[in-house]
Amino acid sequence: MAIRKPLVVGADGLSQQLQAADSLGIHAKFTGQTTTPFSISLGATQTMLLTVTPAVAGDSLAAGEDVTVQPTAALPNGVNIAFSYVSATNQVAIGFTSSALISLSQTVNWRVTSHR
Repeated sequence: MAIRKPLVVGADGLSQQLQAADSLGIHAKFTGQTTTPFSISLGATQTMLLTVTPAVAGDSLAAGEDVTVQPTAALPNGVNIAFSYVSATNQVAIGFTSSALISLSQTVNWRVTSHR
């Protein structure tokens, strides 16, 4: 993965690339929504794809970037996030496990943070 200059919000409120001499630890923010049909057997893993929208216009996630995903509300009882990774541009794969047999559908809003 090629190193990209992160986008930041400038003093004028517009997005701009971080200058080469700056060494700012930056976290890019993204959001997304899924209607997930959870159908997980005990000991199994279910993976779903989340398409994200950047908080700063013109930004994007690249495959391989480090991310953290958070639902904006509680997941169904017994459902756990097992892993997450950027699988393609603006696509995050999220894996779920369960402590019981789960079969239901739920709309989930997500916050995704890229650690650049």
